[in-house]
Amino acid sequence: MIPKTPVPEVSVPPMEDISSVEYELLIQLLFEENVSRNQQFERFEDPHYKRLHRISKHLKGLHRDLLHPNGEYWIEEIEKQTICLHLHRPDVGLARKVFLSFTEWELLQHPSWEEAL
Repeated sequence: MIPKTPVPEVSVPPMEDISSVEYELLIQLLFEENVSRNQQFERFEDPHYKRLHRISKHLKGLHRDLLHPNGEYWIEEIEKQTICLHLHRPDVGLARKVFLSFTEWELLQHPSWEEAL
């Protein structure tokens, strides 16, 4: 799992921002190596699937940033549906804020990341 820095507990409501089918597709895109853009060209042409693919690439990049040895992060709950993730890398002077849905934050903490490493 991710936490290097103490992270406050966030009450995660049921998935309201994406459907269960979309959630399963995101899991596939994030953790299954057999999802190939070249082999499933028609699927990737669908605008809805393109959106999920962009989300998966975004989450993979965030996960990489969270695991960086010189990185620090903390989260804060904004309103009822959003989490603000603060990333800080003092070695290169990086400070970044990312606004995530609860589902995206839940996906960043998914146990399959351990297997993917």
